[in-house]
Amino acid sequence: MLKIHQIKCPIGKTAGPQEIAAKLRCSPSDILSHEIYRQSLDARGDELVWSYTVFAEVRNEQKYLRLKDVEEGYRYNYVCPKAPLHAQRPVVVGFGPSGMFAGLILAESGMRPIILERGKMVEQRAQDVTAFFQGGELDPESNVQYGEGGAGTFSDGKLTTRISDGLCDYVLNTFCFFGAPDDILTKAKPHIGTDNLRSVVKRIREKIIENGGEVRFLCRMDDLITADGKVIGVRCTDGDIPAETVILACGHSARDTYSMLMDKGALITAKPFSVGFRIEHLQSEVDRSLYGRLAGDPRLPKGEYSLSAQVSGRG
Repeated sequence: MLKIHQIKCPIGKTAGPQEIAAKLRCSPSDILSHEIYRQSLDARGDELVWSYTVFAEVRNEQKYLRLKDVEEGYRYNYVCPKAPLHAQRPVVVGFGPSGMFAGLILAESGMRPIILERGKMVEQRAQDVTAFFQGGELDPESNVQYGEGGAGTFSDGKLTTRISDGLCDYVLNTFCFFGAPDDILTKAKPHIGTDNLRSVVKRIREKIIENGGEVRFLCRMDDLITADGKVIGVRCTDGDIPAETVILACGHSARDTYSMLMDKGALITAKPFSVGFRIEHLQSEVDRSLYGRLAGDPRLPKGEYSLSAQVSGRG
């Protein structure tokens, strides 16, 4: 099929066979099927328009690949392999996004992973975070950084990425399967919302357990047990667990883990990072700036913008 970008439609109109045919300069009858892949708002000109990316099956597809904004399209289809059982179960350290998806795939493959999470399950964690925000004491093991779901659980569940990869579709479809709203599949800047995300995270945990996995909360990994240059287990607050395979999905805040790895002589490379900050304005002012006379139209999303700068080659 074809992946066709930049199909422009006025507000209130959706890209269909007529619009796709106009973009390809062909007959609507040549459009055999289509599916909207992404929808974003283009506010750069005098008029606001929706900009769509679609997948389409078209007669004689090859001749359209030379056109601007047209490429070969494909859908990433992950088929979970069934792996043979090993005497030692794989251990996943951390139950944020990476740990959840690693645990889910391992569990669906029949590998019965053991997942270690130093914080609490999302229901109890939400209570700890709320209490802290209201002036209570910080729980060093259950807070905005540590606990089921990772740091993103309390950042409104935004799913924005600048990469273009078929695996993104797998992630979004998995979230939808576990209860996220379907509109995250097509929005340019999808987000689940904190309340929805807590339910989704809980369902993923339940699915892992249903498939033979185990999630241990308030269980912090303190050390890797090694012999002859190989990992043979992990040492955690629950004791020692033998393991030939360990996935570290501990996020960027587990400084004690990185210190331990450095002490063991592991090769660690510093990763460049960005520093950002949030500016708050009245929503009505942002909407008026972006949308002009259409500000407040219920068909439009809430306006937002970002500002970046390069200084001496650095962002």
